[in-house]
Amino acid sequence: MIDKLMRLAALKLEADERRMLKDNLDRIVALIDAMQSADTDGVEPLDHPLDGVQPLRPDRVTEDVDRDRFQGLAPAARDGLYLVPRVVDAAATGASANPPIAAARTGKRA
Repeated sequence: MIDKLMRLAALKLEADERRMLKDNLDRIVALIDAMQSADTDGVEPLDHPLDGVQPLRPDRVTEDVDRDRFQGLAPAARDGLYLVPRVVDAAATGASANPPIAAARTGKRA
């Protein structure tokens, strides 16, 4: 399991760091097991310990986004997308190779 996590997270850990990670994960799993074994029959679900209600404001646009201006400030943009360097090597994660530049689509608020 540790090897798979390390590969997915693109981590390289020394032996002592691997042992520490395994110990921490074992403690987390033990805590989850203990919580799952608790008898909760007859206990009402609780979403918040207080009865107060937070008032919400209407959801409306309060300012326009000047997309062209922001795209002009970006180091690289094309066709409404911000171009960013790849941050994770595909070989490290076992994923298929992607182009060296990834695009993040931006949306204009209505």
